[in-house]
Amino acid sequence: FGDYAEDYNGNANPCYLEDGVTPATCLDFYSTGNQIACWTQFDGDSASINTSDLTGIIHDGNPVEVSSGQSFYVDNGVKTPVIDDIADRFYGDGDWDNDPSGSDNDLDGKSDSWVVGLPVIECQQDGDECAKGDPAKLMGVVCFEIQEVIVTPDKRIKGRFLCKDDVKFKDCDLKGTGTGGSDFDVRADFPVLVR
Repeated sequence: FGDYAEDYNGNANPCYLEDGVTPATCLDFYSTGNQIACWTQFDGDSASINTSDLTGIIHDGNPVEVSSGQSFYVDNGVKTPVIDDIADRFYGDGDWDNDPSGSDNDLDGKSDSWVVGLPVIECQQDGDECAKGDPAKLMGVVCFEIQEVIVTPDKRIKGRFLCKDDVKFKDCDLKGTGTGGSDFDVRADFPVLVR
């Protein structure tokens, strides 16, 4: 998350959910150095990170087992069709019509919780951007609860990082990441993914 500030709740790149009250972390996707989240296909051989392969991961999961210490190419960019696919899966629209991956905790008829594992990578280059360059080393995986997905006008995923003692942590599926042991979870007062 580079130089992005943390709020008093420990949220990196703090924002609020749609209610304007609940604090969250915003994962922003841009074509510039302003993004705080990157895309990866878990490929250390090809720097080409394309929409088709990313949406394939959304539909079918990560096709390769990964382990801490491996290196993968990352990329920036809005990749609107990918964000749209994430939103559809979360809310149960499109290919997931009426079968959301998110659950409706507050019983308002709309998904508000989907726990996923996010890879944590080392800095790829000087600065905070995720532009194509050398492969970045996988340092581990953190569990993140997606609470809202905004496709337009912003390309933004809102949610919160989970610690092991959080009741939702049990929903975090790290299968296929090969991290095991202590190479996952947030082990600091404030989550810092990239710097």
